[in-house]
Amino acid sequence: MLGVLGILLSLGLLMYLAYRGINVLVLAPIMALLAVLIGGGADVLLPTYTQIFMKELGGYLIRAIAFKFEAIVSIYIQSFQFPI
Repeated sequence: MLGVLGILLSLGLLMYLAYRGINVLVLAPIMALLAVLIGGGADVLLPTYTQIFMKELGGYLIRAIAFKFEAIVSIYIQSFQFPI
């Protein structure tokens, strides 16, 4: 029953704070953490975030930063009309 309460509370907070203008992409993981902590799943929370989430996030950020860097360099090259 406590897990359902955690889900409802985090969903309510998510809707309220999103209505107040906070970015949902930032807010959703925080509310998911809140739901898990209220539900009593804190013993599996830290290993999941450190072993799965952070590893995948690191790989994604490396790919995203490399892609954005390539896009910036290509715009820079096009603006000065360097031959490729």
